[in-house]
Amino acid sequence: MTKLATGWVVVLLIIIFVANRCYKGGGGKDRDWKPKEERTMTELESNLLQDNAQICVQLLSGYFAAATFEERNQYVLDPVSTVSDMTRFFALNPNARVESGAIVHEGMSVLYLPEGEAIEGRWRLEDGKIVDAVFRREGDEWRIDWHHLVRYSDFPWALYLAGSGDDEGEFRLLARQRLADQVDKTQPLSLVFYPPRFGDPMEHGAQSPEFIVPRDSRDGRLLTEAFKRASEKKRVFDSLLPEINPDDTIRVRVKIRRVDEDMQRKFELVEVIACHWLELDDPGIDPDEEEDQERKD
Repeated sequence: MTKLATGWVVVLLIIIFVANRCYKGGGGKDRDWKPKEERTMTELESNLLQDNAQICVQLLSGYFAAATFEERNQYVLDPVSTVSDMTRFFALNPNARVESGAIVHEGMSVLYLPEGEAIEGRWRLEDGKIVDAVFRREGDEWRIDWHHLVRYSDFPWALYLAGSGDDEGEFRLLARQRLADQVDKTQPLSLVFYPPRFGDPMEHGAQSPEFIVPRDSRDGRLLTEAFKRASEKKRVFDSLLPEINPDDTIRVRVKIRRVDEDMQRKFELVEVIACHWLELDDPGIDPDEEEDQERKD
């Protein structure tokens, strides 16, 4: 085959590949392709980010510049149901407030959520804080996933551990597996949780008591797969941005119950809602994916 003919074959293959991605590139679980460990940004993803990057910056800047909850509320996803969470959260977490100022872009990526494509961005603020925000479509407009942005929990974690607030709550935390390299894989998972520090993603708050999770339970399988993927530097929803969590931790959204009985206090993991901080009940990981694939093979 001549060099000219070879060149046309390469061009044709590229066109077929791009067209195929255009057809299959819709968001969510219906996509039948899986990203490679070292995949790079596609042309479609690049175009989506270029077309909407400025909108995302305007949303984030407008949110930080807003002086009241009512003003901030216009920038967030599902504003009607979110406003009560915003009011309560900032009353309990004043350190999560951000003064308006310049923001410096540090990276963006497309996320493939069940509802469709979303945009994840990372910025450094004027005071040195680093924030990562996710922008999701609501109708024809982009909105900030506020619960993800502020790492929303029903109650401050340290106060909850000390006995304040309702006995059961939902929390966005960092999870670490204790003695991960020394525990027999047939034994239950031993976990501790930490609250994240807004603006300082590589730092965390005080450690929780130990939580024991049966490895063969739904939560155990989900957490095992999440830790495995984190060790392989894989992100949920196909994000290309590197993770910025403290070492050996993963992001989780969980329900925790506090039990005070017989003069003792203990805590129980009620449910792992998700292995991410988005306001989205999809866990982001299929704990049985490898097992299902083995059956197919």
